[in-house]
Amino acid sequence: MARISKPKRKRSREQVRIWLATVLSPLLSALDVELQFVERRNWSFRCDSQDFEYLLPTAMMVAAPNRANAEQMFRYYPSLGTKAASHDRALAGLRDACRSAYDKLMHSARFLEFPGPDNGRPEDRKYFAEYVINDLRDLLSHYSLADFWKAHGGEYLQLRSEPSLAPSFVLLEKRGDSFRRELVALSRIVKELQERSADEAGLAPVDPSLV
Repeated sequence: MARISKPKRKRSREQVRIWLATVLSPLLSALDVELQFVERRNWSFRCDSQDFEYLLPTAMMVAAPNRANAEQMFRYYPSLGTKAASHDRALAGLRDACRSAYDKLMHSARFLEFPGPDNGRPEDRKYFAEYVINDLRDLLSHYSLADFWKAHGGEYLQLRSEPSLAPSFVLLEKRGDSFRRELVALSRIVKELQERSADEAGLAPVDPSLV
């Protein structure tokens, strides 16, 4: 388990209670969601926003009115702030790799000549690129393109190994591995801090009234 240094100053029980509710619990919830997607190698990259839907910078994991509480925690626990910054840098690197691979796909002659659905829309192709970035083998049945992707998705996904595109996807996988390492490390340190702080303050890790 990750180790976290002792706080640089004395904490009050009330501080710990508020940190648990407004910082540590939200962080863990968001990190757990990230882990679920990352373990599937689904980055939740979205073509329209050119960003992730479920992978977030740590500042966005805490509600805006409570971000000052997170900043205070980072002052008390600099190692937590360091791990959060490492997570965010790795996330930014992964985002850049996704955007680059997406751009390469959208300008690839091979990709553009692949079949589309009957009566398809011109904008459908950007969603195919999104599915390739996220390495989606199957779509949920309510997706309008689910039947088409079931029949043709495998052809599109093979483009990840096409010589002109493979370097972009090798980099994407490398950045994904780096992000996963930072995500796991941050999740462990937040979990340890939640457990230790609650035990030392004689508090429950999670206030049931806030769940």
